[in-house]
Amino acid sequence: MGKLLGALFGFLLLNIPGLILGLLIGHSFDKGLRMQAMMTSPERIRQAQETFFETTFLLMGYIAKADGRVSEREIQFAREIMAQLQCDSVQRHHAIELFNQGKAGSFDFDTQLDLFVEHCGFQMQLVHVFLQIQIKVAYAEQVNLEPKRNVLNSIAVRFGIPKAVFAQLESQYFAKQNFYAHQQSPKEAEHDAYGILGVSESTSDAELKRAYKKLMSEHHPDKLVAKGLPEEMVKMATEKTQEIQKAYDLICKMRGLK
Repeated sequence: MGKLLGALFGFLLLNIPGLILGLLIGHSFDKGLRMQAMMTSPERIRQAQETFFETTFLLMGYIAKADGRVSEREIQFAREIMAQLQCDSVQRHHAIELFNQGKAGSFDFDTQLDLFVEHCGFQMQLVHVFLQIQIKVAYAEQVNLEPKRNVLNSIAVRFGIPKAVFAQLESQYFAKQNFYAHQQSPKEAEHDAYGILGVSESTSDAELKRAYKKLMSEHHPDKLVAKGLPEEMVKMATEKTQEIQKAYDLICKMRGLK
């Protein structure tokens, strides 16, 4: 249809040269539609969900062991993630197996990342969610962080994530940790709320609202599932939107916005 319409309008405007140009433009349009249909097909989404699930727990185990040992805190964190999953006992057992496999290094790191890029890399929101999970694992225990951060950096590079974007994801993680810490003053909580939204205190009200809406859209559970997030991880996505909402509400309160 794209080639047909392109050729028709091209011919009407520029005769034969326009027809040829219209065919080329129409071909690109048709190709784009086919690619979009492939990316949103049920089979494509199923592959993305399986790959996301497997890569998540393989890399969780791999990163936890990057410094040579897996601490109790890291094991507990993995259990917390698994407890959040709305999955049956078979899926939970599979997640544990994947974590142990990653911990033992009994998988091909590069091949697994290539597989993730192939099935999930075209959806940048999925990539960000994946990195946010791995950042949590890497910083679950604030000891000997360099080996774990090196792994995170190698993942970000493989995914084509700019350094500034990765640094912001890290900053948002630490801001969230501080935001939920005890004995924070209102001013400290407000500062960390800005960090969760990835903006500064000098951000205008309009820019603040745009940043909030953008984050809420990117982390909307239904949208993420449609892009390939495993349905078992919906609860995690829901909690993320609640964190964003809470941070935004606090800033609005401090600014006197409705």
